[in-house]
Amino acid sequence: MKNQKPTGSTIAIAMLESDRQRRGLSKRRYALDVLQLKDAQNYQHWEERGVPRKELVRLSNILGVPAETLDAIGGQGIHSQSEKAGVTESMDVSAWYPGEEPVPDGYAAIEAVMLEVGAGNRLVVTEAPEKKLRLYDADFFVSRRCVPNACKAYRVRGESMSPFIFDNDWIVVDTRRRVPPGPGVTDPRLCTFVLRVDAEVMVKMVHRLPDGSLRVSSINQDPIYAPFSVPENRMDSVEIWGGYLERSGGRPMR
Repeated sequence: MKNQKPTGSTIAIAMLESDRQRRGLSKRRYALDVLQLKDAQNYQHWEERGVPRKELVRLSNILGVPAETLDAIGGQGIHSQSEKAGVTESMDVSAWYPGEEPVPDGYAAIEAVMLEVGAGNRLVVTEAPEKKLRLYDADFFVSRRCVPNACKAYRVRGESMSPFIFDNDWIVVDTRRRVPPGPGVTDPRLCTFVLRVDAEVMVKMVHRLPDGSLRVSSINQDPIYAPFSVPENRMDSVEIWGGYLERSGGRPMR
């Protein structure tokens, strides 16, 4: 049978499948017992066509992620990925200094914050000497269902998240996304956050574990970037600043 073009969220079905496999359930049992679907065959329809948007808020509570994270048709609602490298492609952006000139038509400016490598190969935040913003094409925000005033751009130093985020990259985060997913979500696009733990600010993958703790980990498997956990009774030492939206190499816009 010819594959049909997705009409619902394919990101959502990918996350559901990851959650189902983590639980060790058959598709039928998962559909009926966990998702509370009236007919297990509906799950098969979702696999073929994507999850209907009307289901996303309910499913976000099951998966422990914001509904807007799941709202992507054909994988394009959040961002596209490079097939070779497995990371998002760079886009044209530039630095902009308030007061010099108005933001060009068709663009939006978001606040830019410099990150420098600190102790333990994590990232310690320092404000730039001058206030700088980053310009992005307005379509960037429309395609990702976010608004410029809810986003910030951070300059990353270090290799702990390569080959997903590289040293000297700019990343954009949605400050409304502050709830880490469960351990079944392994796609770094959906579980990477900028966060503060005690006095250190870092870009890491973050998962909330069943015991209430947070697991903070890197993509780079070098032992110097070993994962660590924050127990539930130390949550007051953690502040999540935003969830990953996109990265760019910071190529200047001509």
